[in-house]
Amino acid sequence: MRARGRDLVDACHAGRVDAVLSLIAHGADADEGGDIWHDSTALMVASARGHVACVRALLDARAAVDRATTAGTTALMYASRGGHADCVHTLLCAGAAVDRAKEGGWTALALGSRAGRVGCVRALLRARAAVN
Repeated sequence: MRARGRDLVDACHAGRVDAVLSLIAHGADADEGGDIWHDSTALMVASARGHVACVRALLDARAAVDRATTAGTTALMYASRGGHADCVHTLLCAGAAVDRAKEGGWTALALGSRAGRVGCVRALLRARAAVN
């Protein structure tokens, strides 16, 4: 199963939703990560790369929207920092915790703000992200 997880992460990195759907249909765990991605899941990688179709496919396969790395980083944080407002919106609609903080107290709003990601900041504020 580990190989399928790595393949799933690689497909998400490349934005290959067709491969994501095929791997899930053949038993890949939507929450699996890949060795080369440390403790990031396929959802985190798809969110960081801005591949919203892959994000939707993983969420449809019941990927854990708020799973975090050992540092506390979630898919929402990756999407916000990367400036992928469509992924931010999709994750929020799936119930992502808007105010969850990672090491150092960084939230998705703080990461998006620091990176100048206006669209993401707007989406997070509409979702009632705490400003302080």
